[in-house]
Amino acid sequence: WVCALHFFWRASNTNRNWPYLAIALILGALGKQMMLVFPLLMLLYAAWNQHDLLRNYRFWLAWMTPFLGLLPTLLWNLNNSWITLLHTEHHFQARGGGMLSVAELLAGQLGSLGPVLGGLVLVYLARSFTRSRHLDRAQRFLFCFCGPALLVFLVLSLRQRINANWPAAFYLPAILLVVVLAHQKTQTNTSRQLRLAALTGLLFCLLVGSLPYWSPRLKEKDPTLRLRGWSELANRVQPLRQSQELLIGDERRTVSALAFYLPDNPPFFRYPGPEANIVSQYELWPPPPPGSNALLVLDHLPDPQLANGFAEWHPLGTISVPTGSTERIYYLFRGLDLIHWPRIQIGESR
Repeated sequence: WVCALHFFWRASNTNRNWPYLAIALILGALGKQMMLVFPLLMLLYAAWNQHDLLRNYRFWLAWMTPFLGLLPTLLWNLNNSWITLLHTEHHFQARGGGMLSVAELLAGQLGSLGPVLGGLVLVYLARSFTRSRHLDRAQRFLFCFCGPALLVFLVLSLRQRINANWPAAFYLPAILLVVVLAHQKTQTNTSRQLRLAALTGLLFCLLVGSLPYWSPRLKEKDPTLRLRGWSELANRVQPLRQSQELLIGDERRTVSALAFYLPDNPPFFRYPGPEANIVSQYELWPPPPPGSNALLVLDHLPDPQLANGFAEWHPLGTISVPTGSTERIYYLFRGLDLIHWPRIQIGESR
């Protein structure tokens, strides 16, 4: 995203660097779906501020490259019931929404960027919307690649909850725009503003730094709750493992966390449930081979189909992992001689 932003600015000024822009766009599109928004913002900038780009064939060749680069992915989806679209669909299902989700989104941006920088981004973007005619060409360029997209997320939050990291690609142009506009406004006397910014930043550094010590008192509302207990869980699971034994879980977060925290970073399988729907990347990977033995670390009591999938099934008890003022309970089992594993339904996803 950063490289594409850089090369598009240079190309729009010199009519060169279009091949570099095309390469950045295609690599970005292959790595992250959000990159497909970039060509739309290119059109917005050209239509608003630089009409001659719309008559430049190099612009259109670069514009098309990310979509051409996705042809192999589209062909694979065509032969696999469009599973990527089905899996992505749940991001746009209405959940939450309303003013509470708007407040949560704004708080998430302040938390991601920091209260000082995040606050400045919100203030100067709001001013840019109302005073867009007074922006010069460079400022409009930066505004096109952050303001409209962030506004879309803000409106979308009225319908559903928005993860705080979704707008992350638009932070860089937003920060650069803030630097330019703030410098213009305060270049006559910056000492007071700098002292205020430094003091505010120091206060919030102390607040965030002390978070692990006071946040457990919030119990279920502790913002660090999901970060706690994983290394402890791995330490408790490791002595129970046997040679040539697979590991199976039923929740993606537990599977991925143990695969990271266990010392040998072992392959881990996720039980997809009796519905065998695709919920994560684990369902796209090969299933455990028949005849395998497995240690199962489950967040929930197993359904009969999972237990019946092994020739022998032995309960090993539970593990209680403290996470501050609360705890998480895991159910441990050992399955011997795997004889059945649910067949993934490629056409279904949630």
